[in-house]
Amino acid sequence: MDLTTFLEQLELPDLVVEYILQIHQNDHKDDDVWIQGLRDMATATDTQKKLRELYPNPDGMRILYLFLRAALDNYPTYQMLKISDEVFIETYKALPRFIREYHKQSGVYAFERDWWAYRQTAMNIFRIGELEYEMTNQENEPVLSIHIPSDAVLTHPLLETSFRLARLFFNRRFPSYRNAKMYCHTWLLSPALKGLLEPSSKILAFQSYFDITATFWENNSYLYWVFQTRDTDFSKLETKTSLQKKIKPYVQVGNKIGTASGYVNFDYFRYHLVEPNSSHETIVMDYKQEMLANQDTLNGTGGLGRFDHYTDWLKHLEVKKQANTPEDTIPTSEYLLVDNNQELYAMLNIRHFLDDELRQTYGHAGASVRPKYRKLGYAKLSLALALEQIKSLGQDAAMISCSIHNLGSRKTIEACGGIFERFTMDAYDGVEMRIYWIYI
Repeated sequence: MDLTTFLEQLELPDLVVEYILQIHQNDHKDDDVWIQGLRDMATATDTQKKLRELYPNPDGMRILYLFLRAALDNYPTYQMLKISDEVFIETYKALPRFIREYHKQSGVYAFERDWWAYRQTAMNIFRIGELEYEMTNQENEPVLSIHIPSDAVLTHPLLETSFRLARLFFNRRFPSYRNAKMYCHTWLLSPALKGLLEPSSKILAFQSYFDITATFWENNSYLYWVFQTRDTDFSKLETKTSLQKKIKPYVQVGNKIGTASGYVNFDYFRYHLVEPNSSHETIVMDYKQEMLANQDTLNGTGGLGRFDHYTDWLKHLEVKKQANTPEDTIPTSEYLLVDNNQELYAMLNIRHFLDDELRQTYGHAGASVRPKYRKLGYAKLSLALALEQIKSLGQDAAMISCSIHNLGSRKTIEACGGIFERFTMDAYDGVEMRIYWIYI
């Protein structure tokens, strides 16, 4: 990947791109030393401080250029670790996000978050889905510290997708962080918010996954993130957003927001996979009718469309799981994506391993999402859960395919870490397919 392509994919503001390319045209003999310094956590902190002394210009463009070069030099390492381009680009989109946040406050494009961003160039932070994860230590114990990007969408399915994908990501690539605790310290975890926000609040959705271990009532960092100020004169706070309107009167009368810290508890997750049994007849048959009424293909349902009677379908699934017929030579398990209230969101089947035919076109898993729950993150969650099952079957990579015409499936696969391998043709219907591998 060259610098121009990298800048395009990062979606930097046009004016910033112009600055960076102008700098790039000049020969800077010492740049390689600075770039290497930014790529190693052992030297990144000192390198950042020295660069700020060497290039004191407040717009920070010269420093940004070196950070971008360091990020780009990490690309071969990402490839070696089987990390997808999606994770690579989304991780380094932190840089343009910082620039746009500063522009929103000041009207000026500047890079001033270098005091933080060396964590990305040193490959200590990765963005997995909606959240960022930093490899840290607490009392000599490896801990993944969670950071919440300003553009994160904090819904239950997307949060659980991120947590699950992050565990798979670090377990494979960084063994010392295998099943590491996930920690967060933020104003978003403040207990005070429970009394201010509606139960449907995305902030409360985020809180619901944590065991809170400490509260810091005197910490006013919420002022910057909610009001874009550090001024503690609460009478001057704006009330443009609904969150600002709730918080301002609350703190004006002496109440505190503060911050809190805690750890993700996987026992609090809402969604899980279950194998269908007799108790699921109503929800499965309702799913089937909704799909057919929407003129959808019943992908990932284990041939549900061929059966009028639920019990016959269950018997068929048992045969497929055992793979003891000439037509079924690969064991296949069927799963329902349900929540704690047994609401059905998606159906998927997972092949326990691949033969030559499956490896050519179809891969390890197929799925469908209920029409009323599409574009809400349930396809990503389904795939994340499928990857966990595939990993439990002893596989260290999952092949996933989609039609070249199915943009939604392509985005889902890439968002879950899919690395494109090739195009192929589906021998049965003549549709061209995209083949991906996700390394777990």
